[in-house]
Amino acid sequence: MAHTPGPWEWKWQGEGLGRLPELYGAGQCIMGADVAGFMMGEPRIIFHGDESAANAHLIEAAPDLHEVLKEVWAFLAPQCHKPKVKGLCDKVGEALAKVERE
Repeated sequence: MAHTPGPWEWKWQGEGLGRLPELYGAGQCIMGADVAGFMMGEPRIIFHGDESAANAHLIEAAPDLHEVLKEVWAFLAPQCHKPKVKGLCDKVGEALAKVERE
């Protein structure tokens, strides 16, 4: 099964100490925090939707994907001036910028 199509976006729900993140993709909440669990000191994340397993696998693989993308970038960077490679360079650069932003 495929993961929820992007782009994905974090949104914060609540205020103060009760402020919890939810992840949205394809116009719906695909992952959120279990509020009751947080209040009881047992934080849990709940996946929503038919793509839950695929979304969890994608998130689990994210650190490995990031490392591979950095290796791809190191290989591509010297060739980014070439017209046939520029589009791919732009996509890889944008993806890395999303991951490495602070």
